[in-house]
Amino acid sequence: MNDNNEINEQFESLMGKIPDNFSLLEKQIDVDIQMEYFKKASKSRTIKKTELIEKQKLLFNEEIANDEKKEILTQLAGIDDVEIYRTIEKFYNYEKNTIKDWTYLALTESKLILESSLLDENKVFISTGLGGVGKRLRYFVVFANINKIPFSDYQKKLIKNEVEYSLEKNDSIIEKVKFFNNYCSIKALIPLNSTLPQIFKSAIKECNSIEEFINENFIITNVKELSAKDITDFINKKTNNKED
Repeated sequence: MNDNNEINEQFESLMGKIPDNFSLLEKQIDVDIQMEYFKKASKSRTIKKTELIEKQKLLFNEEIANDEKKEILTQLAGIDDVEIYRTIEKFYNYEKNTIKDWTYLALTESKLILESSLLDENKVFISTGLGGVGKRLRYFVVFANINKIPFSDYQKKLIKNEVEYSLEKNDSIIEKVKFFNNYCSIKALIPLNSTLPQIFKSAIKECNSIEEFINENFIITNVKELSAKDITDFINKKTNNKED
């Protein structure tokens, strides 16, 4: 959880520095896979284009190990060539492809390089674990019941209404609200230039002005969709820290 917080803080600090010509990674891909991809990509761009053209067909060879295919994909993605982009696209849709997420990253990078070349400008690529759509990033948020009991039907309706209202005011889109035992999770698409914490603080404040039942401290991340265990462990850890 601390790693998630650190990543979020670093991303927040960059919000005001992002230019208009950016591209979002739309698919939800595990951050560890993304980190592995970009590390490998930074080290595997020395091979000649002519050699790569010969290597393309190996992607469809079932006897070739996935590690070698990953290497080929990261090399191909760095080449400004429409035919190479089409090859990566074909492999992404190949029914026997077992490294879909890796291929998607290569396809996205290849598309970005082509667009940058055609437009004669460098585009900024933004990727998070939860992805995004258009100019909005996807976030996963958790509200906890301050009384550590299940939310009542009235409280559930109140949360949904206030969160939806707060998001709509900030040009954001609510995708899903789910209620569990003593907490609820929210998945939403929020513009890059939004003041993130304030959107949800506002919703909590409005709910609590009617009936004080939501903890003012909440979880927000764009790294991954947290599991029930992640959430309960985090809530319990915060509770225990306060008691100490």
